[in-house]
Order: sequence, then structure tokens, then C-alpha cells
Amino acid sequence: MELTKAILERYSCRSFSPQKVAVEKLQQLATLAGGSPSAANKQAYRVSIITEKDELEKCYLIYAREWLKTAPAIMLICASLSEGWIRADGKNHAEIDTSIYIDHLTLLATDAGLATCWICNFNMELCRKLFRLPSSLEPTALLPIGFPKDAAIPSKKRKDVNEWLFANQIPHDKL
Repeated sequence: MELTKAILERYSCRSFSPQKVAVEKLQQLATLAGGSPSAANKQAYRVSIITEKDELEKCYLIYAREWLKTAPAIMLICASLSEGWIRADGKNHAEIDTSIYIDHLTLLATDAGLATCWICNFNMELCRKLFRLPSSLEPTALLPIGFPKDAAIPSKKRKDVNEWLFANQIPHDKL
């Protein structure tokens, strides 16, 4: 699949087929996504591929939505704040790098015929507790991943390009 096709076909899937995805395939996608750009090549993130029932149950507590239980695997992706490149003004780029990693991972999954949903609205404190995460790791996303239940790709609602794309400067009336 070409990149343009993956971008156009990627969507937030909330209904997965019960078909399992080989852990080796998930590891391969996670490894390939590690080739994504990161500030000073720090790769300031940690990824856990969750497939075991007891560990998946923790995810259901962290993000209590019935549809999540349809995903055969969930990736817990964290920013490693202690490893992030720090800009001169003090901005830590670990979460930016982690987001770039997740973006690449979602596109690679789409290319492989899999579907994902990037979840940020979860109980972070409970996540820290249940997965025993140190304070240096910032839970950034839960990423359910699997084969979509429905092969149809839903339409996406997007802003008109003229609302966010400009030449040379961003007009003040667009802020």
C-alpha cells in the first residue's frame, strides 16, 4: 500500500473482529514504527503489547468502554520523560516523539490490513497504578489493534483546508 492510501484509509476503529493478530506481527509493526523521527533521535517512549487476558482486563478498567473488549490486542504507549530531548526553553519533546511514533504505528497497521483507535481519554492515574509505571513514564495512549469487524472504511469529517493551511503567515483572524 502506498502512504497516501494508508493515510486516507486509516480511521478510528471501534469494532474489531475476534481474529487474533500474531504477536510477532505486532512486534514487527512496533519495531518498524521505531524508525519514526524523534528529537535528537532519543526515541523517548516505551511500548507494551498487551494480549494476555489479565492485562487486557486492566485496560478495560482504565478505559471503560464496551467496544474496547472487542480488540484482540492493546498497546500501552508511554512517553519516557527522563529521556526526552529538552529544548532551550525547557520544552520536553518526549510526548511529541511518542505521538509521532503512534502516528507511524497507526499507518503501518493500516498498511498491514489492521485497524487501530488512538485513545487518550483514559484514567491515567489508574493506568500508572495498575501497570506499576514510574513517574518518569507518562501514559500517552492506549492503542487497540486488530482486524476490523467491518471491511467498509467510514467517511471522515475534516475541516476545510482553508481553515488551517496558509502561505507564509497565519492570519490573526484565524487564531
